[in-house]
Amino acid sequence: RNRENQRLSRQRKNEYVQELEEEVRKYRSEGVEVSQAIQIAARCVLEENQRLRNLLAVKGVTGDEIKKY
Repeated sequence: RNRENQRLSRQRKNEYVQELEEEVRKYRSEGVEVSQAIQIAARCVLEENQRLRNLLAVKGVTGDEIKKY
């Protein structure tokens, strides 16, 4: 009976470790996806910022005026 309990305990432990490893893989994958989304969003903001600066320059607003604002 004791050996059977030990075997079951090891089996439960192994299953638990496998579940944790799967969670880690999932979270790592999600982290990569979120990181990529953040990079894309940052690029979009950078591009929009540049377009707005160009528009301001066309309207006669200088870079120094933008910085002072």
